Amino acid sequence: MWTIHCLVNTVYIPNECGHDLFNLAQDYEGEFWNKVDDVTEDGLLNFNPYHMEYMDYLRDNTEAIRILKAYNVKGDIRFGSLEGDNAGSFWGYHFDGRGGMKHLKGNLVWEENKSRSMEGKVVVITGYLPHITRLEAEEKVRESGGKVSKTVSKNTDLLVVGDNPGSKLEKAKRLGIETISGKDFLALLEE
Repeated sequence: MWTIHCLVNTVYIPNECGHDLFNLAQDYEGEFWNKVDDVTEDGLLNFNPYHMEYMDYLRDNTEAIRILKAYNVKGDIRFGSLEGDNAGSFWGYHFDGRGGMKHLKGNLVWEENKSRSMEGKVVVITGYLPHITRLEAEEKVRESGGKVSKTVSKNTDLLVVGDNPGSKLEKAKRLGIETISGKDFLALLEE
């Protein structure tokens, strides 16, 4: 099974180009476009998303490429394979707007979207945190976009309160700084 998606599409085509592409595709009626208005969506080259074979149509159809080049089309169109024997690959075209075209191909790189729940916050940790060391907790704050401080001040945004917090908790209360339990802190980082 293959799962193909259009990853990037910035290929703007004029109406005349759309008509020429539609006329060329009459042998494939209903697979790519049901009517000429389907060729573009907001001026961008558009394909029927239920028939993903369109990536082969562009790759293998020299006449379609000739039409796009003749109209000095500009932009990129890239397709990516998420499953199947070519999973993790992409291919497509770059049209330079002057009749030039480059074939694009490569590999997709997937990265885990790490939580940035502490983005821009100054965080102080006090007390004992179960299930995580102080150094690990500080590293998690940095990984999620925060800055670690050792002292509570008016610049502190959040105080993480573990067991036996000491005087930092009292100072945070006086300054009206938000506090969070160690358990809630770990849950926040997992979001």
